[in-house]
Amino acid sequence: MAFREIRLRQLEDFADLLGTIRMQQRDGRVPKIGTFTTGNDCLLMLGDLDREIRDYLPNSGGWKTWGPGYSQTNSEKDGVWHSLGFQRYKGSRRKVELDCSLDFPDDKNEDIYWGLYLNVGKKVEREHCRPIKNYCKKGVLEREELRKEAVSLLKRWKVYK
Repeated sequence: MAFREIRLRQLEDFADLLGTIRMQQRDGRVPKIGTFTTGNDCLLMLGDLDREIRDYLPNSGGWKTWGPGYSQTNSEKDGVWHSLGFQRYKGSRRKVELDCSLDFPDDKNEDIYWGLYLNVGKKVEREHCRPIKNYCKKGVLEREELRKEAVSLLKRWKVYK
């Protein structure tokens, strides 16, 4: 699928947009309405990655999907984070869960992260979380690098067939 280019600056603007909405800053006004497009582009990219991962996960295992969509976490330690991502899971009460997300901080001093997490029960078994700027070349997000890394990690974690 052909995607629109996603630039690091656009991702940073999108993180600012999410924080502005949550904090109800600027009277809730967002001057760069096109910034919402960046979020949609991210969801389209994640949907494509989810389809690719689904092709490799065992069909007989009963894997299901949530997303791609939006979620928010809030903790005293880490603050507020907005995530665009998807989950692949199997078993009742999500006994095994694979989370893949772009994580946007409320704190402008934090980086935006790309994360892949394998949870068994309520325990994180494997975690790979890196600043998204590591996947950018000349300020442009390299989608293929995200895909290759996800496939490599899933093979190493023995989640693939």
